[in-house]
Amino acid sequence: MLFAVFFVILQPVPIEDHMKKAFLYLLLLAGVSLAMILGGVFFYGLVTNSPWFGRLGITKGDALVYNMLLWYVLWAVGLGWLFIHNRWASFSLGNLRGSRLWACLLLSSLVSLSGEVLSFVVRNGLEPPTETYLATMQLYQSHPFMTLAILVVMYCVGQLVLLGAVLRQLAVSMRRQWLALLLVSLLTAWVQLQDWPYGISVFLFATLLGMFQGWLYLRTRSIWPAVAGGVVADYLLWMLLGYAPAAWLALVALVVLPLSLYALWRLLR
Repeated sequence: MLFAVFFVILQPVPIEDHMKKAFLYLLLLAGVSLAMILGGVFFYGLVTNSPWFGRLGITKGDALVYNMLLWYVLWAVGLGWLFIHNRWASFSLGNLRGSRLWACLLLSSLVSLSGEVLSFVVRNGLEPPTETYLATMQLYQSHPFMTLAILVVMYCVGQLVLLGAVLRQLAVSMRRQWLALLLVSLLTAWVQLQDWPYGISVFLFATLLGMFQGWLYLRTRSIWPAVAGGVVADYLLWMLLGYAPAAWLALVALVVLPLSLYALWRLLR
């Protein structure tokens, strides 16, 4: 319903101003995402509270994972189709080809993984993981293929909208591209701002990582390096480290991060 309303509002109106386009793309992303979250919560409660749920032979944890995957796919199909069909964004490789593409994907993954490790070492030093958090990580680790599918869907569509549509329009509207990068990064990181000091540390790292991914898009005109970096970093952390990496890994990340950034800068000069 909400998806249809946004489609009717946006489709017939030609929007010339790039800043207005970026704002409406964000509004569309927020509206569809909210609709999917509410739909997922309602559907999960409907299924798990039904009298025939016990006959399915699955736990509520399994049902939660399958439900998340279902609604992520619906979210991706709806948003992805809308943005690609209307040529608001695309999955093109931009100016990346051959060995340059694979080198960029690898280096982007190393930068993202190193940044994530540093972020969560700092976070765990400020506040130990809660029981809910640990249970969630255990759920992800027990469903590796489902978790990978969710991450791929989330990053492909999220970066398609935020980088390929919103940032592209802001970069045209704003004279200084770094301001556009900062704005998009703050928009994507604000949801992690929860409580002091735990939320602040993750928020700062997420903002820096968002600026890096935005810079990658502006240099390559492709969302794939940002998608690869995000999926690889989150999946390895969830599957191998459980978002609680050892402190010594931070030292490794401090070495890998600047080397990967320098190599990537040389590659994309």
